[in-house]
Amino acid sequence: PARDAVRTYVLRRFLQMIPLLFGISALTFMLLQLAPGDFLNQMAENPAISPDTIEAMRRRFGLDRPWYVQYGLYLRNVILHFDFGESFSRHQPVFTVLREGLGNTLLLASAAALVTWGLAIPLGIWAAVRQYSWVDR
Repeated sequence: PARDAVRTYVLRRFLQMIPLLFGISALTFMLLQLAPGDFLNQMAENPAISPDTIEAMRRRFGLDRPWYVQYGLYLRNVILHFDFGESFSRHQPVFTVLREGLGNTLLLASAAALVTWGLAIPLGIWAAVRQYSWVDR
């Protein structure tokens, strides 16, 4: 009985994660679309790169299509092929770039959690021991 409750809880939380991830990706995509310019605009400022090359790259990466088509292609590649695309600046797969920074991100998040807990737990105990005092408020 307890094992079934845990399994149901984990499954329910996992299913709730799907629309959350979709919402976060949609919001991030829309914010990036609202930002002025893109990487190809920066490349266009280089006189050594012809406008035809920029236009060919725009077509190749699908940046000439409407935002909803771009987002649909992105979701298709992520869901079906686990392909997050290619980093324009590094010329590497995005997943490789993310994986390289994962260790530092986890280290920073762990350090922040330790500092937070190191402060929150003693302060919470102190406030609980001095109930209804200025410390508790």
